[in-house]
Amino acid sequence: MKQFFTAILIISLAGLIILGYYALKNYNKKLKDSKLKQRLFIKYYDDEKTFIRNYFRFLLSLLEKGDIQWIVVSSRRYPWEKIEITYSVINQHVEITDRGDPLDTLQQSDLKQLGLKSYTAKEDLQVLSSSVNPKIVTDLVYYLLESVHNQKKALNMKVTISGGQF
Repeated sequence: MKQFFTAILIISLAGLIILGYYALKNYNKKLKDSKLKQRLFIKYYDDEKTFIRNYFRFLLSLLEKGDIQWIVVSSRRYPWEKIEITYSVINQHVEITDRGDPLDTLQQSDLKQLGLKSYTAKEDLQVLSSSVNPKIVTDLVYYLLESVHNQKKALNMKVTISGGQF
């Protein structure tokens, strides 16, 4: 009888060891999958930001020439939060217009570090002026969407221009 209980104990310990092994293996696989999804999300976000920057390079040259009058940028997830980009021929700079609450001093200093030239706020309208540089314009637009409008990550950007699509 003593050998019978010893055999049951050995078999149950072997079962627990096998069960623990597969539980740890499954946990490790889920951890690797979540890390992979996170890396893919970051890659997708960076690729889209680079694409938007290159697209702005093309559109800002058209805006400077006068072929188009405005560019409207919004996220497909939050289509009501739109940012309009126009070109001021008199001042030779890009004006980014946004509707919303005025920026506080911390946000204004962050935008100045990104390349903002001037900031004007009237009631619910904000006008940000910057040079005709696609990197600066892209960074300002993403900052407005993510930090000011509280979008986690601005993805699936929709860019609409005057005169149709290119």
